[in-house]
Amino acid sequence: MMRARTLVARLSIAAAAAGLLPGPTASPAHAQDVPYIELCIGCHAPGEAPAAPMWPILSGQHVEYLAKQLRDYRSGRRQSPIMQPPMTTVSRSAIVPLAEFFGNRPAPPSRPPEDAARAARGREIYTGGIPSAGVANCAGCHGAEGLGSPKYPRLAGQAPLYVVQQLQDFRAGVRTNDRARVMRVVAAGMSDEDMAAVAEYMAGLPDRK
Repeated sequence: MMRARTLVARLSIAAAAAGLLPGPTASPAHAQDVPYIELCIGCHAPGEAPAAPMWPILSGQHVEYLAKQLRDYRSGRRQSPIMQPPMTTVSRSAIVPLAEFFGNRPAPPSRPPEDAARAARGREIYTGGIPSAGVANCAGCHGAEGLGSPKYPRLAGQAPLYVVQQLQDFRAGVRTNDRARVMRVVAAGMSDEDMAAVAEYMAGLPDRK
């Protein structure tokens, strides 16, 4: 526990030194007014790309979805050696304010695909699934532009390495907090290449072409 707190504190100090903490005019809430925000801000700077490419972008995510994930980390329903130690120190009443702090901020701009061919394959999976493997499309739950809903996360512009890791965790049964096992069923039929392709496509959404 102490090691986790020390790591979070060091990351927070580094973020402040790098100018990643929001200034006094940050909206809709000042960081200093949000309980436990120091546990989050070092890795998840609002409105910025994540501090590491395998960490998720939280800005612009649905507040209800974020709150559920924080509760699941806190209860142990969603496993993570990084997220669980700090979340065990967070009170229940602080979860919604934390979710609102990130969710009510605009997401950073999407990036163009780094591999056009891979993104094209990802688009096929995202919109049409993989019928031969029994894999449903992504758009049915996450929307044509990846904007999601309170129950299903925004995927547009999300960090590709994070998306791939989550899909792999669903496939392996490491992550089990999906609704009605939907993501575990979907991921079970996907190869690593399929996952990388759909993650590459989603990183470039919303698709305005």
